[in-house]
Amino acid sequence: PLQPDGDLRAMRMAWRMLAPGAHLILSVPVGPDVVVWNLHRRYGELRLPLILAGWGEARRFGWDEVRARAHADFRRSYEPIFVLVRNGTAADMLDHTWALQRVEPAETSVQTCDA
Repeated sequence: PLQPDGDLRAMRMAWRMLAPGAHLILSVPVGPDVVVWNLHRRYGELRLPLILAGWGEARRFGWDEVRARAHADFRRSYEPIFVLVRNGTAADMLDHTWALQRVEPAETSVQTCDA
């Protein structure tokens, strides 16, 4: 079955499987938030904090603030690498509302793909 929050579930599963202090290397498409149903997501000011909830950030490779905010066709990919450290508590993984409170509301878009 389709799970619109499958990405967040996968990150929670990885968090539960790793011991505190363990590292996870993650690369996801970054830019203005967009969901291309049922193809992929792009993580921006709204979704990026959600997927990183419960993780500390040890390092970023290839991060470019201009590219992270630039509007681009969903078919073009910019994927920096995040080195994450498992931290926090189980409650941090269940409650994502703090992430939404830290950012200004941003315009999101939904695009469809007839592939």
